[in-house]
Amino acid sequence: MIKASIIVPTYNHAPFIRQCLDSLVMQETNFPYEILVGEDESSDGTREICIEYAQKYPEKIRLFLNKRADVVYIHGYPTGRHNFLHLLKQARGEYLAFCDGDDYWNSTQKLQKQVEFLENNPDYGIVHTGAVLLYEKTKKSIANLHAHLGLTIPEGKVYEKLLQRSFIVTATMMVRKKFVDQLLEWEIFDPYKYMMLDYPIKLYAAYYSKVKFFPEKMATHRILSESASNSKNVLKMLHFYQSQYELVNFFCGAFGCSHQTRQNVNRRYYRMFIKRLAVLGKTREAREYFSKLKELEGGFFRLNWNDIAYFLFIMPIFNTIFRNVYLPILKSRSKTF
Repeated sequence: MIKASIIVPTYNHAPFIRQCLDSLVMQETNFPYEILVGEDESSDGTREICIEYAQKYPEKIRLFLNKRADVVYIHGYPTGRHNFLHLLKQARGEYLAFCDGDDYWNSTQKLQKQVEFLENNPDYGIVHTGAVLLYEKTKKSIANLHAHLGLTIPEGKVYEKLLQRSFIVTATMMVRKKFVDQLLEWEIFDPYKYMMLDYPIKLYAAYYSKVKFFPEKMATHRILSESASNSKNVLKMLHFYQSQYELVNFFCGAFGCSHQTRQNVNRRYYRMFIKRLAVLGKTREAREYFSKLKELEGGFFRLNWNDIAYFLFIMPIFNTIFRNVYLPILKSRSKTF
């Protein structure tokens, strides 16, 4: 009986997919596990590599070959949603782990340690680990992603903390499949509505169970110059964060959350919106969010210096200077918005 399933969606990952799959087939476990690879008809040779690995490891890899005609568009952008959902539904394991085709695992003991913990702690629904961050373009590596972001990772009942920030790196996570099944069967949840599906899985499981964190950095998350959650297309990133904000509000409405949590959520997303709207020259919309942020913080003089800087940038004359002088400098330094 399959104990764990590894979900591997991939598209145009030819330079990375071998490293990904090698790290998965080398897992050392005392239980059977499967690797579900969903290939979205890549144009760079990824499909051929996946077929090669499926033939080499038929006892471990189940390969699903999709067509571009199956691609689902959300907010006007192509996504791997069809692929991801199909893999989730095909998984036979009691536990699910995840690794996109451009990420990889650092530890051959990752599956074993996470399954052992969940087997021995039935009140926990998620276990995740530390992660290494790798910027593909510059090859720069951040040895500890969470420390780099200044995050202290909470454990136990973390649902409200998770609403405020998604601190679980998907490539490090293992979740009980029953929570994924329940989420997808939840009649008020639309799995095709939001630009992300891993985040609602985390939120749903965290609401109904506890979350455990292992500091050991068991996976590497690769940052590409263009992906679903990272792009130099400012409008795309604005839409991504607007979708994420809509998702968080959905969970707050469905499960409830404290007044403080809702304030922190609004504070975080208002700032993200103001920044990107300023870059886009949408000063009217940016000023609307700035007014909401100012009211939330209790007045102009209680804002931080970054807020005040962006207040200047959303004034028409300063916005022109910002977009024509300062923004090109940021772009030349490869800053992503």
